[in-house]
Amino acid sequence: MRMTHFQNPFVHFTLVVTDAACQTADRRANHSFLSLISSLFPESEVLRVRQHGPNLRERGMSLVELLAAVAILALAIIPLSAAFTQVYSTAVENKQRTQAVQIAREAMEQLRNQIHAGNDDVSTLQTKLKNEIKNQYGDNYDVALNLEQKDNIGTSILYEVTVTASYLDKSDPRNTVTLKSLVRKP
Repeated sequence: MRMTHFQNPFVHFTLVVTDAACQTADRRANHSFLSLISSLFPESEVLRVRQHGPNLRERGMSLVELLAAVAILALAIIPLSAAFTQVYSTAVENKQRTQAVQIAREAMEQLRNQIHAGNDDVSTLQTKLKNEIKNQYGDNYDVALNLEQKDNIGTSILYEVTVTASYLDKSDPRNTVTLKSLVRKP
């Protein structure tokens, strides 16, 4: 058994053939490379053929193939870019909504503490909160407090507290977060 390498600028073959096949190839050396492989080595005599490099018919891409590939790529990228834009705008909106919820929670906590301390003056706290929010977040956020007496329980007063935090377009109800709670004034 003998290993023989055939090589030209386009294809490199490695053949492992029997000695009888090699003798036959030597006698018919005047044939071209491809006819030699196809006619001289019956399948029973060739044990393994491995091709290295491109096929003889594949020598490059035509301009039409290139344009088709670019068009297919563009058709795939355009919807992806629209999806990324939508995901980004949703992420920004969710961040603003989360910030509004945080502002409303902080305002609710401050209002509860103030009521538990015996002070039910909402206007002073609302002015203070609006200034804090403007200093920290700019004009993008606003807060409104509402205190409504619901019931008297002995010497205590029960209030329904409503805190509304809004962001960006404050007239749009989708940009508003409202928290409600019952707070007892001792």
